[in-house]
Amino acid sequence: MSIKNSLIAICLVLLLIAVGTFLHRQHLLQPNSAVATPSLKKPVEVHAIKSNMKKAAFTNSETPNEFYQLIVDNNIFRPLGWKPPQKTPQYTLIGTTIASDGSNATAFIVERQSNQFHTVKVGETFGNVSVKEILPKKVTLKKEGEEIVLHCEKNQFLR
Repeated sequence: MSIKNSLIAICLVLLLIAVGTFLHRQHLLQPNSAVATPSLKKPVEVHAIKSNMKKAAFTNSETPNEFYQLIVDNNIFRPLGWKPPQKTPQYTLIGTTIASDGSNATAFIVERQSNQFHTVKVGETFGNVSVKEILPKKVTLKKEGEEIVLHCEKNQFLR
């Protein structure tokens, strides 16, 4: 029973400390008018302190989501070396088939971000990308005026 009572006492002490800290912070944010503050003739501006204060507490113009975005972006629980996922789709050329006379060419492309498989011919579009040219083991795509050249990897199926 003494262990149980000591755990209850520890929990109560921690709760009192937490409530006291909260009340102290509230007091600092809304100073009491009864406390005398010295008046300065010249206002002292320290830019480093002001910039830190802006980072430390959000103002009424900021939403709580904007305030906590720094914590979300720099999450301490992510594994070391973690990088944010790329927003732009990346493509992998699986293979090409070209008729012996060169008239019919098909390319097999995988979009890595959504893991979608596309079978395309010259002039066709998928998403916002159009196929400009299909050669053996090489495809040229056009996306927003920019050309993307894809090559087949060697021994792709032997991994």
